[in-house]
Amino acid sequence: MSKSRKISNVFENFLKKSYKKHVDHFFGENSRIEVRDIVFSPVKRTCLIDCIVYLGDEINETYMDEDYVRNIMYKIADKVLYDYKVNVMVRFDV
Repeated sequence: MSKSRKISNVFENFLKKSYKKHVDHFFGENSRIEVRDIVFSPVKRTCLIDCIVYLGDEINETYMDEDYVRNIMYKIADKVLYDYKVNVMVRFDV
């Protein structure tokens, strides 16, 4: 398993255990955030987190707030990737 996949799994475990209620409340029941990939820069201490928000049972345009997802990912990155500058790319799916 690659380094980026291991760290992606850590992010997803944090999301499931610590933020599941918040994600369900904000994006609707049965919604989830999946970390698709984490790309590390070979030169600088930066990384890009690519994630997808799968919307729950109810789909509403007001749920598509990227800033909320970024905020959650930055909080997790502060614990996991504390010495990296982190950028987050967010996509939505059903």
